[in-house]
Amino acid sequence: MAAEDADHAALIGKEFNTTEELSTFLQNHALRNGRKYRLYDKSGGRSRKYVCTSGEDCPFVINVNRRRYAKKFCPWYISSAMLEHANCQSAPKATLKQMLDLKAFKVAASSTKLPRAKDLIEQAKILDDINLENQLRTVYEAMKVIREKQSSGEITAYEPRVQLASFVDQFKELNPGSYTNVEASDDDDSFLRAIVVPGVLVRASRFNQLFYALEAGPINGQEYNQLLLIGRDGNLQNITLAAAIVDSASKDNYMWFFQACTQAGLKMDVPIFVDRTEPLLACGKALKLQFVHSTDHIIRDCTASFGCLFPTVKNLISKLQCCETRQLYDNTLQVIRRTANKDLALYFEKIDPEQWALFPNITTRPLYSWNSSNLIEAEMTAAQLDHVQNIHPVLYFESVLSLSIAKMYDRSCLAKSWIKERRQVTPGAEELFEKERQEAVNYDCLCSSEVLVYVSRLSEISTVVRRVDLEKKTCSCKDMVQNRIPCRHYCAALTRLGKFEQVYDAFGSEYQICTYAEAYLGRHIEKPLQTDLDMHNNTTTYPKYPKRKAPASPQSTNTHKKTPKKTSNDLDYSTDDE
Repeated sequence: MAAEDADHAALIGKEFNTTEELSTFLQNHALRNGRKYRLYDKSGGRSRKYVCTSGEDCPFVINVNRRRYAKKFCPWYISSAMLEHANCQSAPKATLKQMLDLKAFKVAASSTKLPRAKDLIEQAKILDDINLENQLRTVYEAMKVIREKQSSGEITAYEPRVQLASFVDQFKELNPGSYTNVEASDDDDSFLRAIVVPGVLVRASRFNQLFYALEAGPINGQEYNQLLLIGRDGNLQNITLAAAIVDSASKDNYMWFFQACTQAGLKMDVPIFVDRTEPLLACGKALKLQFVHSTDHIIRDCTASFGCLFPTVKNLISKLQCCETRQLYDNTLQVIRRTANKDLALYFEKIDPEQWALFPNITTRPLYSWNSSNLIEAEMTAAQLDHVQNIHPVLYFESVLSLSIAKMYDRSCLAKSWIKERRQVTPGAEELFEKERQEAVNYDCLCSSEVLVYVSRLSEISTVVRRVDLEKKTCSCKDMVQNRIPCRHYCAALTRLGKFEQVYDAFGSEYQICTYAEAYLGRHIEKPLQTDLDMHNNTTTYPKYPKRKAPASPQSTNTHKKTPKKTSNDLDYSTDDE
């Protein structure tokens, strides 16, 4: 509602020198707001009324009048408007001129290789938030205009390598402390790999949860692979720390990626969640990285190797991962051997338990319950990159960085509001803690001293007793060690001793608002604009792309049919697409 009021205030009184200028403005306004307007009424050449194309049920209207004694200057102005839509089914259609002004089309026009029409449509969805799926004919017309302008020299086209070279140079200049690198093949000078690591995210990573996750997979429709290093902040939200494009998923490229992350300043002596591909495992062994695997990775790998797994077997695998002692791990593995098959049991015997099981890590390093979630799928869905085909390399990095820019701004705003609310820990951590606090009433406490308490469950004959040390802020259960958030046993002990106000002192530093603010408050990322890229004077030598077979040009099925004339009564000047 506030945005609508601001839009209304900006519209009223706005002046236009010509009718064409007025029509262009309203066309762009309609496209920006996802609607379609039409001229409803003209009165004596001095007033116009524009309404929504949905019909009488929609109250939207913009009234425009001509100033009576100012025909030479500003003859038209918006006198009143009702911008609210109701029962509205109108959908915008971009004109040819509007389409050529979209960011996706401008980037395509500056490249020597024009993408396919359906790829342009996908890129327009991401970069311009415009749906062109029902305007395929107009997209082809726009592509034809771009080719004609490139042929005539009106538009200068550059190799993607030149654009990316300028892009990374500009990005590094705008964001001091950032790391960028592009490399070529020694054999034929063809594209090999490129990486961007924003400096502000490197600094913030020191205040996040102490782990990373790697996304490694092909970019759909391309011969290249993307590598994303994902972290998680103190509010339990994912954040992309490094993004790279490589020519293949090889051991050499993986090693280059992790070495580049180290040179960028990222702390690499923490657990890194990865899948179990051979080149990646070989890279981890060579660099002595702390690779670990989630239960989801293990189950998918087992399904690919041994076929579909029964739910009981999947449950046993999850139970195997959660074992708190070596003896319990071996016993569960024997159950899998008897229940499933020997090959599956042999598969787990070959995996170092330290790389996926809980018991070797229970007291040495926090893993933040990593087996219960999949960081990468959520991050890639948010980035909207998983369905983009033949994406321009600059657009790929720009899309990743745009997401990082938006999230960094949101985090800065959140830190400011949480400080104002006098919060002590982040809402994400508070939500997990609240579940533990509610369970604390179900536990009995045996106080040994003012700082040492033994906790067990009420109304149960159980041998499981947890030892809580309030001085060291520890509990013998796995949850508090692994999540660095006070567990139910710790809450019960504090309540028994009447010291519950001290509970926030036991949260890990990554969850504290002061730490979160140190990482994100007032921080921001900048990205280069296409208009700022210097194609003639860049300091980075970027290699040429390997030649590919160009897609076939679309064949017109109706070459003799004339395009119908466009009317002035409708602000949608594009032809209807079949």
